[in-house]
Amino acid sequence: MTTDRDIERRRAASDSTFKYFVHKRYVLSRLLKDNLDELKDMSLDEIDKCLDLGEDGDTVIGRETEYITADEQKVILDSVFDIRVPGSGREVSVIVGVEGQNNPSPGYPLGKRAEYYLARMVSAQKGREFDGTNYSNLRKTYSIWCILDPRTSDRNTVVRYRMVPERTFGTGDREPETLDTFNVIMVNIGQYREDLPDALAIGSAMFSVMDNVQRRQLISERFNISINDEDLERLKDMNDVFQDKFDHGLRVGEARGIEIGEARGIEIGEARGIEIGKDMGRIEIYIANAVSLIQKKGMSIEEVLSVLDVPDDLRPEVISEVHKKLMS
Repeated sequence: MTTDRDIERRRAASDSTFKYFVHKRYVLSRLLKDNLDELKDMSLDEIDKCLDLGEDGDTVIGRETEYITADEQKVILDSVFDIRVPGSGREVSVIVGVEGQNNPSPGYPLGKRAEYYLARMVSAQKGREFDGTNYSNLRKTYSIWCILDPRTSDRNTVVRYRMVPERTFGTGDREPETLDTFNVIMVNIGQYREDLPDALAIGSAMFSVMDNVQRRQLISERFNISINDEDLERLKDMNDVFQDKFDHGLRVGEARGIEIGEARGIEIGEARGIEIGKDMGRIEIYIANAVSLIQKKGMSIEEVLSVLDVPDDLRPEVISEVHKKLMS
């Protein structure tokens, strides 16, 4: 039986697998082409020349991912890359952070975390990309988040956040200055479709759930990439984490519901305890299932109550407990 410790260990391995493949040239170049203004009109071969490739010609070397200052806590990002854009005359033209995120609802607004990571990447440029007040050398910075198990309604979508000028009073004699340093991009991975742009298609081919034969064929036919057996197994193990986590959550919820129901039943009395025990067990199961559906499927609490057919007399308690768990 899968335990919490097993899931945490496999989740850590899943994170490591994502970072391993993001550092592969054939994944990163496609992710960048569709999402960076500076690279969208370039071929993949041209983009490869913008990357710092290792001796094997396939692995992209990233920069330091640990950000720490005297007055701020340490934060460690997944992967950060320096991108050299031809014609810019700069060794580093654009800085890109890439994060892999399984859970789109981790208990806080994920976009706020993305903003924070982006702010740390920008502030860390002082003393490295520029000194003193020479802010003209501040590099455009992207924080790209690959959501590997998004809500159903968000799958196969890409959302970009950036600063847009807005004149709130008067007309002026020139257009407001463009401030393009801050860019957050959310890439929500879904099941593969032929009409997907390459950034979503490569994400789907690599990270969505499918068998090894199908994955190898898809990666070969669409992207002309040959993937070895070891890497296929890495991806399969990564996909298994999603299903294990969901199944384990349901089992824990059911077991905990029965345990609480029985304990309360004994306290109140044998006859009444049997009835209350059953109700409490049912409530805990409803709560566990409701939380899973909201987090995994993006459903509203009203939709969940209907799908689970929660009795009217139990709904207030289920709603209250679900809200507590989502906020914890």
